Amino acid sequence: MIATDGSVCSRVATNKKIELARLSGGTVYSVYVIFTEYFSSIAVDFNRERMHETLRKDGYKALKIVKGIGELENVKVKSILLEGQSVAELIRYSEEEK
Repeated sequence: MIATDGSVCSRVATNKKIELARLSGGTVYSVYVIFTEYFSSIAVDFNRERMHETLRKDGYKALKIVKGIGELENVKVKSILLEGQSVAELIRYSEEEK
């Protein structure tokens, strides 16, 4: 499982993890979590739906980067977009998928 945020550091880690998956013949589960705690601190008059959509787009972009790296290395990548508290969602997903 690769937890990604689309940052440069995340891309460096992704390259290493994709390489490990290629060597082992594994599938990569690329996960991006929309951190919904942002919404609780936003002013009431702010357009929350627009912010949510922006965060979703950011998530899809980050997942697309991982998928592209996987394709270059002939590694199967399954992309997952989750919402909630990042650490809790990553743990929940990994436990559900084993």
